[in-house]
Amino acid sequence: MVRTLVLVESSERQKMLTGQEYNCHDAELSQMAVEARRRVAQFCASDPGDEEARFRLLEQIFGSVERGVHIEPPFYADYGVHTTIGEDTFVNVNCVIIDDAPVAIGRRVLIGPAVQLITAMHPLRAAERRTPAADVVAGSAAWRTMTAPVSIGDDVWLGAAVLVLPGVTVGDRSVVAAGAVVSEDIPPDSLAVGIPARVIRSLD
Repeated sequence: MVRTLVLVESSERQKMLTGQEYNCHDAELSQMAVEARRRVAQFCASDPGDEEARFRLLEQIFGSVERGVHIEPPFYADYGVHTTIGEDTFVNVNCVIIDDAPVAIGRRVLIGPAVQLITAMHPLRAAERRTPAADVVAGSAAWRTMTAPVSIGDDVWLGAAVLVLPGVTVGDRSVVAAGAVVSEDIPPDSLAVGIPARVIRSLD
């Protein structure tokens, strides 16, 4: 019996979600981004006194949102649908979620003002960062982009202006101090501070 190997080409979205190099100017991704911006704009313009309507909008923005989630506008989500948020999580103003790869936010998380959760990244060397000219002419973005997921555990507190970089996991019950840049995983029950963030003591 002869078996035929069938190669199935991945979509740009599939490449994006699995950390492969992808074209962020792809038509499907561009349309998804526009739709996300419309939904986020609708939420940010909604009546702050209508919690029920606001929660329904959050359910349309994100891949999954559990009960008790509260987000103070304004905020920004690149796609929204690649992000999940656990119950009783509070997100303060000016949060930025670049969910080109999956972003998982646990339960009872406190996210301070101006926190950024980033999954997209680019090669460091300029020559490697540039997309070949022929691909750009064909409609590709002028720069190469990859991703890595971000995971925030249960009962985590991210202080004001914390920046979480691609591929980082913040363990359950940890605290990241205001202004820290998190470039490596933070173990559970830890206090992390600084640029780059480093663990200074256990909270266990």
